[in-house]
Amino acid sequence: MKKFFKITAIVVVVLLGVVIALPFIFKGKIVELVKKEANKQLTATVDFDNDISLSLFKNFPQFTIELKKFSIADSTDSDTLVSVQRFSATLDVMSVISGDKIQINSIVLDNPRIYAKVRKDGKANWDIMKPSTDTATAAPADTTSSFKLGLKKFEIINGRIVYDDQQGGIYSALEGLNHTLSGDFTQDLFTLQTKTDAQAVTVGMDGLNYLNKVKANLKADLEMDMKQMKFTFKENELQLNELFAGFDGFVAMPAEDIQMDLKFAARKTDFKNILSLIPAVYTKDFANVKTSGKLGLDGSLKGIYNEKSLPAFIINLVIDNGMFQYPGMPADMRSIFVNLNVTNPDGVIDNTVIDLKKFDFILANEPFSARLLAKNPTTDPYVDMNVKGRVDLAQVSKLAPLEKGTTLSGLIAADMSAKGRVSTLESGNYEDFNASGSMTATNVVYDTDSLPKTTITNAQLNFNPKTVEMPVFAAVLGNSDVNMKGSLSNFFSYFLGNAILKGELDMQSNLFDANQYLTGETNGTETPAPADTVPLTVVEVPKNIDFTLNLAVNRFLYDNLELKNMGGMAKVADGAVLLNNVRTDIFGGNVKMNGSYSTANPLKPETKLNFAVTSIDAGEAFKYMNTVKQLAPIAQYINGKISANFDLNTLLGGDMMPLLSSLTSSGKLEIPKAALAGYPPMMKLSNTLKVDKLQSLDLNKILLMFSVEDGRIKLQPFKLATSGVNMLISGSSGLDQSLDYDVKLDIPRSLFGSGANAALDNMLAEVGKKGIALKPSEIINVNALIGGFTTNPTIKTSLKEIAKNTLDDVKDAAKQKLNEEKDKAIDKANAELQKRIDAAKAQGEKLIAEAQKKADALKAESRKQADAILAEANKQADDKVKLAGNNPIAKAAAQKVADKLKAEARTKADKAIAEGDAKADGLVNEARKQADQLVKDAEAGKNSTLGR
Repeated sequence: MKKFFKITAIVVVVLLGVVIALPFIFKGKIVELVKKEANKQLTATVDFDNDISLSLFKNFPQFTIELKKFSIADSTDSDTLVSVQRFSATLDVMSVISGDKIQINSIVLDNPRIYAKVRKDGKANWDIMKPSTDTATAAPADTTSSFKLGLKKFEIINGRIVYDDQQGGIYSALEGLNHTLSGDFTQDLFTLQTKTDAQAVTVGMDGLNYLNKVKANLKADLEMDMKQMKFTFKENELQLNELFAGFDGFVAMPAEDIQMDLKFAARKTDFKNILSLIPAVYTKDFANVKTSGKLGLDGSLKGIYNEKSLPAFIINLVIDNGMFQYPGMPADMRSIFVNLNVTNPDGVIDNTVIDLKKFDFILANEPFSARLLAKNPTTDPYVDMNVKGRVDLAQVSKLAPLEKGTTLSGLIAADMSAKGRVSTLESGNYEDFNASGSMTATNVVYDTDSLPKTTITNAQLNFNPKTVEMPVFAAVLGNSDVNMKGSLSNFFSYFLGNAILKGELDMQSNLFDANQYLTGETNGTETPAPADTVPLTVVEVPKNIDFTLNLAVNRFLYDNLELKNMGGMAKVADGAVLLNNVRTDIFGGNVKMNGSYSTANPLKPETKLNFAVTSIDAGEAFKYMNTVKQLAPIAQYINGKISANFDLNTLLGGDMMPLLSSLTSSGKLEIPKAALAGYPPMMKLSNTLKVDKLQSLDLNKILLMFSVEDGRIKLQPFKLATSGVNMLISGSSGLDQSLDYDVKLDIPRSLFGSGANAALDNMLAEVGKKGIALKPSEIINVNALIGGFTTNPTIKTSLKEIAKNTLDDVKDAAKQKLNEEKDKAIDKANAELQKRIDAAKAQGEKLIAEAQKKADALKAESRKQADAILAEANKQADDKVKLAGNNPIAKAAAQKVADKLKAEARTKADKAIAEGDAKADGLVNEARKQADQLVKDAEAGKNSTLGR
């Protein structure tokens, strides 16, 4: 927050300085330049009215500047950070001229609206300065200056300031804020005089408002020591409704730390003063409320406050024997005793002790008492508490006036106690933690014009260290009956520490009418606003809850839908809701859903769902379900039942609507028997082709496989046969309803208009006169491209090519007939030539046979000659050996000569055989060549005929 106020102050001072320096002649150009330069430095957008008022005459001799419609809007947030309807400043002219001390006589912020928010991720919307790109380390600047700024008066008129810390769970708002301060800021020591009032002050934490639209007034004089940055309370008084308090002490900011030593105490000690802080009691007749009893309220803050530490603090509240009775009401509340002491000795949160020693009262003779001691909240929480009493709500309605049309009755009773440390529960030592008792509600009725009548006939909670059991909860909520039972475990560990709250709840209902709450339906006659006028916001799922809900509802009414036999299980865990077999009968069929809704990233919740849809009416689904309208607008034109099974994954925006760029899906759609009529793309295709049968299609046994990605629903090719037309369809449609489909159609000629068929018949008749008989195809093939959008489609077809294709058929038929005659002549010539080829082959085979016969004779003769040569050589060799006789030497010489004769003879014999074989093979090869040539010559005649 400190940074936020610094930025705000800088912006105001800079604007003030710039406005002072604006030359009148170039005011428009310089204003635009100021905006441009300011927006360069911020991630937010600075804007204001270009008509800046600069006047020396309005408050002469003072210089007056007025700036209108000033705003700072964070570009990453939908809320405006700062808006001021009118910013006005008056300056002393001579001080501006001299320059050493500028005297500002007044600054006025008229109708300022400041919305300071810390998002759940910790980012503050006032963190709007762009990071510096200069990484060089600058030399320390000389901070001494003789320049001084004087301010006489600062005023806020009808302001609204909101601080919304969504991460810390803190909320505060000042509405109808008026504030004035004055002081001489040029002095080192001066008195600052302030006066502040607000019509409604609200301060809350974790959803509980400790101050709720309380009227506030503060008058305070502070001693301002600017050198020490120490601010000390002097005369002061704070009024909250009728509670008056005063402060003593100081706040100092010498550096980043904030030092304080403050004491506060109530200045009026009547019980009535603190009673005024209760909204139901503080009404226009509060002055006439009868009261008695005394009040004591005081406390202190002492120490250092920064991001890491808190000051020590004490709060004491005592109410002694309080009583009040509203004028004209029969009941009173008396014997009110409160003794509360909250202490922290050193600023360490874990050392905080809350000691509510007594909280007693008597209402309609029914006593109620409670006490609480709590300590060590961050390490090992300890609690010692007891609640006992009965509250008759009928007597409460007699205690103070309720809103018009409101009735209240029934009994609420409590008798329970708990004592021990959370560590004993976490370790499982339940016997060391004392917890017992119960709370009951019997015949509780709450009826008001703004909500449906609520009746709790019987409800009970039983406490023990381990669990909280709810054996019965029976109620009627308007038109709805609810019966529940269940249990919670880790109850005390969850509320006192950081344990995960676990539980299981069974809920049954014959009728649950959600419309009573969604549309603001009431028992009165006032017409409720349409349901969609209230914007949805992200519902964040707690991360510290593990809870299972088993649901069984016979009839569930939501908007215009009636869901029957609803059942299944929903589990809340780890910041997500898990759905398991959640089912219902709807649209004449059944829907089953599994999946999850996760807020692990609360800025972008994620859903992952699977739907199993069985036999629902397509038209009814389109009528009531936005998802069907977005993904399947064709369902509007389908009369019949459909089934589907598909996954659907998407991120959700801040309005809980799907971010279409992130949506993915895949699955199948089945249409067993239905009719499609009036679908604009098919109507236009029918008109383009002049085929009336396409205006209404029978959808029988259709199976569509689809996927959704990058914003387009893609269909796998599928076949559709209807009224004699066969179609093959593929393509995609966009989530923006754009179309991109390719349709191939086989259309019977009989389905075309009479004009198209007459033209085709005339063409065929002319062809017949030329002696060409052509039978046209009875099926016409057409390609169609469907584009545009669902309600304004475009059609491109191949219809213009049909006539051209028919003419091509005529040409092809004539050419075919000519080729048939040509083929007959060629076949006849080829038959004659084939005979010649066969004769040539026979003659060639004869030549080869004769040559083979001669070759065999030659080979036989050469072998005969070889045998003769070898025989003669062997005879001569034997004779040589015989002539040598028995002389060994002569015999050896003769044997050598004999061997030589035989070798020479073998060589001559082999040569004779080889020469004979060569001559024989030559005869055969020559015969083969002659045979091949005969065949080639015959085939050459055939080829020449084919060439013709």
